[in-house]
Amino acid sequence: MLTQITLERFKCFNRLCMPLKPLTLIAGTNGAGKSSIIQALLLVRQSCKDKDYDWKQYVVINGGLVDLEDAGKLLYINAEGNDSDIVLNLENDDMDEITFHITPKQEKTTARCKAEGDLENAKNEWSLFSDDFVYLYADREQPRGKYMMTSETRLDSRLGNRSASNAAFLMASEINNNKDIRITGLKHVHATDNTVRRNVSAWISHIMGDQVSITATETEKDKEARLDYSIFNKNGVEQQLSPLNMPFGHSYILPVILAVLTAPAGSMILVENPESHLHPGAQLRMGEFLSLASACGVQIIIETHSDHLMNGIRLSCRKGIISPEDVEMDLIGLDTDGYTHIRRPVQLNPDGTVKNLVPGFFDEWEKALTSLLS
Repeated sequence: MLTQITLERFKCFNRLCMPLKPLTLIAGTNGAGKSSIIQALLLVRQSCKDKDYDWKQYVVINGGLVDLEDAGKLLYINAEGNDSDIVLNLENDDMDEITFHITPKQEKTTARCKAEGDLENAKNEWSLFSDDFVYLYADREQPRGKYMMTSETRLDSRLGNRSASNAAFLMASEINNNKDIRITGLKHVHATDNTVRRNVSAWISHIMGDQVSITATETEKDKEARLDYSIFNKNGVEQQLSPLNMPFGHSYILPVILAVLTAPAGSMILVENPESHLHPGAQLRMGEFLSLASACGVQIIIETHSDHLMNGIRLSCRKGIISPEDVEMDLIGLDTDGYTHIRRPVQLNPDGTVKNLVPGFFDEWEKALTSLLS
């Protein structure tokens, strides 16, 4: 498990040192720097996986996981001197660490770097570089009547590219092979067995607040797949619908749920905006679901704008689903000087209440309510 990331002179940060826990929630306003933290992790992973360049000497700026355009644009705008390197440092729970000193020359595709630490061990042992790693971009695959297989790359996860382009094919494969969820602790109470199919259906129903069953089939081997949702009327009569005739949110949460239920313990998932296209109650239940997954051994890092999802995590602490010591919440934003980007940690009590009130951390409703009542 990764335990800390440190960035120096990287994009909007002069220096950022942030702990990483089993469940890490990164919040902040637009442009605060949340995505830069995720991008730093993806930059290191895609450099590790690239066959054309040695990541001991080069980092890959433009790739399938993240496109940062030009190495020269990565340098912190207020960096002093002409020879300032960008530094990315990662630590894991074995007290190992790797560091990249990146030369911010204006070069496309790659940037030269000097790497420190046991990169070979990290490549083979760290969850960030494992084949079980999943990254889900904020803009995920939209509802379709049929899904076409995308060509695979070394950076694809079991769900396809970062938009989960092949999620329907993974679902079909899991069903065809009658596969069970990888962590039995994630079995939903209403699922009649441990199969991925029944648990995906149960968790979608739970989070979305309806009663659905989902199935997937490959209509043309390795080329075309189809998802079908079954809904039931008051008499129990079933009707099948394609994703095009289902709420948009079902398609957006399917990759998140499928990624979790096919993840082995010790793996890592990065999710941007897991709350996308969900109503508030569903966002809250998504927070509880991700909390449970983290408590069961999957390290999850979330970038979010949702106070409802955050409250789902807080409720999970109160219910004993996850310990507050296993949750890292950080508000990323500007310091009082108006240009330095910093992190403000938010600490939780076992009952889910916040130990330290951090101005700007999902407090818009309180501000609005105060204005309405004044």
